[in-house]
Amino acid sequence: MGRWVGIWLPTVLAIAIVLVLVVKLVLPRRRMLIPGRAVLLLLSTLALGPGLLANVILKDNWSRPRPIDVTEFQGEDHFVPWWDPRGDCPKNCSFIAGEPSGAFWTLAVAAVTPPPWQALAYGAALLFGAGVGLVRLAGGGHFASDIVFSGVFTFLVIWAMHGVIYRWRPTRITDQQVERAIERVALPGYEAMGTADPASARRFEAPRRRRALLNNRIQPRSTIQTVFLPPKQGGLQLATSAPADAIDRAAAVHRRASADANTARADTDAGNRTSPQHHAAPCDATGRITYVCAVDDGAGWLRGCGDETGCQQRSGS
Repeated sequence: MGRWVGIWLPTVLAIAIVLVLVVKLVLPRRRMLIPGRAVLLLLSTLALGPGLLANVILKDNWSRPRPIDVTEFQGEDHFVPWWDPRGDCPKNCSFIAGEPSGAFWTLAVAAVTPPPWQALAYGAALLFGAGVGLVRLAGGGHFASDIVFSGVFTFLVIWAMHGVIYRWRPTRITDQQVERAIERVALPGYEAMGTADPASARRFEAPRRRRALLNNRIQPRSTIQTVFLPPKQGGLQLATSAPADAIDRAAAVHRRASADANTARADTDAGNRTSPQHHAAPCDATGRITYVCAVDDGAGWLRGCGDETGCQQRSGS
């Protein structure tokens, strides 16, 4: 039972990761269900550790017989220590342990677990690998050194690949770079499907338009500007820091408000006072004009006032 758990748990995890990659290849414009670097780390370490190093390079070329095959346990082969590859085993030999290597690969899963759970995940992975190794040891399939080195070699592969992908400056990458690389592979076929079927093309294009729209709405230009507006009554001066596009809109409204205020003042002097609804000069909390500025609340409205004693809202259009 323990042996089958050691085989099937890593297999199920690997299938789930491959499915995430397949979904991304079929629907390249969708975000991956698992971060891109995590998928790359898990698949690469599974292929390089339990796959290539354990089951291809060492087990088929390091001719150490299994315990059940040596003469000390009523077998026919001669015992050799772990460091000696000159044994009698022709293929699928004892060093290193393959199934414990796959069980210790769950350390890679622990490496991409969220930090609050990482210590628990590492502990569980080590216990799982050791448990599978004990099952193989009890069945005469491996020596203790085979199991220990399967854990050591698998850990070293995971450590090295984690450094390449996450830690080391010359080679580290981001999740977005992984997703963009997958999209470059998958998009030609994806767009060809959409071109062949206009209805599909519209359906494929819609998520990209929505995403672009959302990015434009929630990611304003990052440049920060400070605008000092001229003082009005009482020497008051306004300084504003905001995203550049909001400042641009506010400055344009400020110019229009200044022109309206000057027109209103000229009309008042001539005895022909302009009606309040035609003014856009903002006012302070007391309802009186003290400075000229405009604040866009993000919904197309500008705070302003119609005269020196009453404030109102006007459309930004």
